[in-house]
Amino acid sequence: MEELSIKRSSRAVAERQNLGKERRENKKRNGAWSLKTVKLEERDRRRQKKDRKNAWLKTQVSTNEDEEENILGYDAEDADDWEELKREDRIAKKAKRIGPDTVDL
Repeated sequence: MEELSIKRSSRAVAERQNLGKERRENKKRNGAWSLKTVKLEERDRRRQKKDRKNAWLKTQVSTNEDEEENILGYDAEDADDWEELKREDRIAKKAKRIGPDTVDL
């Protein structure tokens, strides 16, 4: 007997929730067009989706950079070497363009 009453009460709760949901949807549908509730909800949903995607991308970028450094063995010295090579290349291009006598190394 108790099981039957529990089933009925759970069914009644589900029906009430369903009715509440239908009422909210009807209120949106029958509301004034100037309130633009549907548009605002869609915009909010897209914004939330975009924020979640950006947060996910940030985590992916940081993990990918860490993996690349671990795989290739980059460290601070390698970065300095690359900066020095870039500087030398720029100086060589200037020398080629202006003339070798006028460029300061």
